[in-house]
Amino acid sequence: MGEIAKEQAAMKAARKVAENLREREHADWLVNDKDDHDASEVVANAIDVLSEFYRRTGMMFAQTDKKAHMASGDPPPPPPATWDGGLEVKSGEATGIVAILEMIHEDIKKDSKDAQNDENNAVSEFKEYMKNSAATLKNLQDQYDANSSQGGRAAAKKHNTESARGRAKAHLVNTLNSIKDVNPNCEYFEVNYPMRRSNRQIEVDGLNQAKAILNGGSFDAGPDPNREMNVGDAASALFLQRSNRR
Repeated sequence: MGEIAKEQAAMKAARKVAENLREREHADWLVNDKDDHDASEVVANAIDVLSEFYRRTGMMFAQTDKKAHMASGDPPPPPPATWDGGLEVKSGEATGIVAILEMIHEDIKKDSKDAQNDENNAVSEFKEYMKNSAATLKNLQDQYDANSSQGGRAAAKKHNTESARGRAKAHLVNTLNSIKDVNPNCEYFEVNYPMRRSNRQIEVDGLNQAKAILNGGSFDAGPDPNREMNVGDAASALFLQRSNRR
């Protein structure tokens, strides 16, 4: 889950950088667009003023007539007189200035339109990036949640297993302690039980023999001192006693 967390942090940082960059680009575009708009208005006003001036002074008409005469092959008429002050401006130069201003005006409008297109494309790319990065973040979060759930289940299972083992161990310890507490008596009975059982059998057999003798029974031969006495010996003595009576 550490790698997922790192990817989430990197993606969030990249989105923040993209947002800041988009804000700066948009702010720059606003400034430049206003500058282009203002420059376009200034140039357009200059064209209007100069065109009106040349129209009043006849320079614009002279240029128009010149074009007409050039088209017909006739020589153009002489330029009109200039205003007071002795400054002479040829009609070709006057109309050339207006043409230059019109070219400048068209360039400004073209640059403004290109800048507007660039801004629109940047906005579209930014929105697409934010959409895709948001989807990526969601996928990472889903993976993180799934891993967290799986990790939680594993942790719960581990806890339950450790608890069960702990309870089993406690039960085993208690059992061992109980065995330890009774162990001396258990050892005593385990070691002495066979001998005590044998002694009891001999005692019972001896009592049965004594009872058989008291009832008139007899034994042809005494018991082998090297043979272990069994309960069956007393039963044999009683059977012998009954046989002698018959």
